[in-house]
Amino acid sequence: MATWITCIDPRLILLWGEQPEVASFEAYAQLKLYFEKLWKVINENGWRDCWQQCLVDEPQFASSEHYRILADICRKFLPGIPINDPVESSDLEGALDVWGVKQAVYEAHIEKFRQLQALGEELWIYTCGFPAGSMMNRVLDLPLVVSRLAIWMSVGYGAKGFLHWGYNFYNSQYSYAPINPYLCSDAEGAFPSGDAYSVYPG
Repeated sequence: MATWITCIDPRLILLWGEQPEVASFEAYAQLKLYFEKLWKVINENGWRDCWQQCLVDEPQFASSEHYRILADICRKFLPGIPINDPVESSDLEGALDVWGVKQAVYEAHIEKFRQLQALGEELWIYTCGFPAGSMMNRVLDLPLVVSRLAIWMSVGYGAKGFLHWGYNFYNSQYSYAPINPYLCSDAEGAFPSGDAYSVYPG
């Protein structure tokens, strides 16, 4: 729906059209139309009790204020729908319902996240991409025990869930041409093998 430009840029932009800034009138007009149509689809299909909305993939500290604006617009048009995003910021209080926090981000800002948890915020531990150092993940070249320990790490941190971005993401062409998950994952092999799968094809 929206994305950050660089990790130090405070702006978020929409992922369609001329990519207006989230805080602009043009973005509001487009989001109003988008969310009103989405709300109609959610209600027509009886999805209100099972729908969660993602807004931005990994909002950064710098873009936290724009994320709050986007979340406010979402809540206006999708009342009662939980917002669930993987985040790289601890400055999003009140903007989302489920925080998917990378292990490295959680550990770097552990005092703030523990304060948020003490206030009742729902936090999940999140893994994806390129783990480095003492990080948990589920890619193929890591020892099997590492992927098992990620769940126990979540329990140890008091997380309510565990988020891995790829349930079974076949490829960048929206799954029309399945690929061999043991040879590559997404982005033409740029991501580590196994990164795109919690459940393997077949």
